[in-house]
Amino acid sequence: MRRAFGLRRPRRAAVAVALSSLAWLATTLAPPTPASGAASTTTSTTTTSPPVPTSTSSSTTTTVPTAPLSLSCRAPATSATTTATGTSATSGTSGTRGTSGTSGTSGTSGTSGTSGTAASTSSLGAPEQPATTTTSSTLALPPSTLAAGTSGTSGTSGTATTTTIPGAGGVLFGYYLVESNGSVVNDGSAAAFTITKKMVPLVVAGAVVPGDTGYWLLTSRGNLYNFGSAIDYGSPLRTHHLGTYVGIATTPDGKGFLVATTKGSVEHYGDAPFCGSPVHAKLDGHVAGIVDTPDGNGYWVYTSGGQVFAYGDAHGYGGGVGPAHSPVIGMAATPDGHGYWLAYNDGAVRQFGDAPFFGSAAHHRLRSPIAAFAANSQGTGYWLIEADGTMFQYGNAPFYGSLVHHPPKPPVRIAAILATAIVEQPSPPSTSSTSSTTTTTTLPPLPPLTGDPFAHGAIGYDISNFQCQKPGSSLAQAKLPVVSGIAVLQVAGWLDNSKNSCLSAEVSWAERAGAGTRGLSLYIFMNSPDNSTSATAQDAAGPAGACALLANTAQPACRAYNYGYNGARNAYSYATTEGARSSLWWLDVEGAALASGDFSNFSAGQYWSANSVLNADTIQGAIDALRAEGITVGIYSTSEQYAKITGNYVPRGSRVPLWVAGVPWTSPPYGEKGLPSTAALTAWCAGTAHYANSTASDLFAGGVPWLLQETPGVLPSPDGIDPDYAC
Repeated sequence: MRRAFGLRRPRRAAVAVALSSLAWLATTLAPPTPASGAASTTTSTTTTSPPVPTSTSSSTTTTVPTAPLSLSCRAPATSATTTATGTSATSGTSGTRGTSGTSGTSGTSGTSGTSGTAASTSSLGAPEQPATTTTSSTLALPPSTLAAGTSGTSGTSGTATTTTIPGAGGVLFGYYLVESNGSVVNDGSAAAFTITKKMVPLVVAGAVVPGDTGYWLLTSRGNLYNFGSAIDYGSPLRTHHLGTYVGIATTPDGKGFLVATTKGSVEHYGDAPFCGSPVHAKLDGHVAGIVDTPDGNGYWVYTSGGQVFAYGDAHGYGGGVGPAHSPVIGMAATPDGHGYWLAYNDGAVRQFGDAPFFGSAAHHRLRSPIAAFAANSQGTGYWLIEADGTMFQYGNAPFYGSLVHHPPKPPVRIAAILATAIVEQPSPPSTSSTSSTTTTTTLPPLPPLTGDPFAHGAIGYDISNFQCQKPGSSLAQAKLPVVSGIAVLQVAGWLDNSKNSCLSAEVSWAERAGAGTRGLSLYIFMNSPDNSTSATAQDAAGPAGACALLANTAQPACRAYNYGYNGARNAYSYATTEGARSSLWWLDVEGAALASGDFSNFSAGQYWSANSVLNADTIQGAIDALRAEGITVGIYSTSEQYAKITGNYVPRGSRVPLWVAGVPWTSPPYGEKGLPSTAALTAWCAGTAHYANSTASDLFAGGVPWLLQETPGVLPSPDGIDPDYAC
């Protein structure tokens, strides 16, 4: 994740935008006051009054009005476009990336609500009588629940670089996190843009240019700022608008946009059509946002009370307040426009029309209200984000980072999440195309391992986030070994919240040091789940099921397996985005000081529970997740610690490679006199050696040694890191 304080460095976004505004912001802002010296703009703000919503028998649903298709909607008036404004910011080239935020947590699944009454539009454009439809409450399990991790500062770059891994469907996903003070953080494939003009807070919403080449930010006063390729089509500043501004939606071609106010006014710019507004309707609460239809010939306006007004070719499929009568804070449409989701500030998500349900944070203990919501462009997942930057993702919505460890300082809060998706054209492996802002490379799939990849007798080192220049930094320490025939790099230092922030830089070091593809492998520091927010979010649902729906006796094993599986999937996703690829991954299983119950206790240095069966379930879950990606999975431990943690568990499937820790020091790699040569390691590679004061062999997990680690003891480690020897 890279942070850009919007005034210094914006970001870009892309296709099929889903955005949301803060409900709390719209209800607390003072009436807008035009900024002095700003150029006036001329906009067409004619409105059409749809039918006033009619209450239904349900306390949580409403009848949704659909407005007739007007001539101005069919052929947007060019007079609505203004060409100059004194409030837009000048975009520049991408520059140095700022300090990144860190990860948040995935959310627990909730159940869907009952849809409201639907309204449709006839071929003549006149509203038909609403017909009541009901959606059953079902729980759809996401294919994977990706957990958050810690990322750090990014390096400097003149252009944004993204990588497509085969199997990703040729789509590069990303998102921007927009704060109310104008700060913007770009994640995943979302690009960076430099800003040269100061913004006027408070920013309430944003919209991206299709293709992820720019974006607009909207303030409560009506200031509009454009970045990258986003064109200045005008600004509502100084117009006689009603209410404060809360939402913006762009047309599919990126050549226009619509803005909405809390009182229902809708204004259009560029090629965006005006199809009506609820400015004269009786509103339940205040207007909270606006969402365009996929073809740009209509839009929905939604209120904090759950009303959804449909205009143009948009159809109403229902609405209503949340299960706890909480206000709506966001809405997103499905790719075909035949459905949508409403998100509420207590974490609930309700689906309407053909929108599928992937889960919600309704039963999650939130640290702050949900502030923003977005769906991915394929309609296969969505994100929720709290006002403090904690992220929840569901379905196939990938996790690229959050602000949970670097939250906005109150009164600044998250204002919007802008989803991006760049559709890449097929290209042969190992070819690249370069533009002024983005370099995209399609990488061939990694070949599966057919045996031990390491050259016998090779010596190298393993490094982790402790070899970053400082905590959270994207830069590796300068004094790493010049030569390393083996390089084992840490991806995650805890399964649900600690990513190696300088992983990309450490990959570059491994390449310079000569490890090559054959000598490079990756590892995850393993642990059992605890009762933290991030852990419970990560283990709630997965291949083992939705744990809360199982019998009480089955829930611990369900949580343990899901935690390992989802954590490994998350680590794999993070490594891919950082350019770290290997056909061999290790699971670091260590720490024989066990917690007293079924959960770990990080603060006490107890990484594993006292239940060896549950610990084994977590390890097996991680193995299964990585094997599903075609990866060979090995285990790092000692025979003594592994036995205590897992009860000598032998993983299912093929025999696992072993990375044996705590073997004797030799010369090389150590330079002290009196040490034996590496020939002393032969017995350890053969599995016939044993530790001091122990009769057990060095083997564990039914595996075979591939690597040995000469763990530092009384002797200083070369270069201050752990040396490794290849069997």
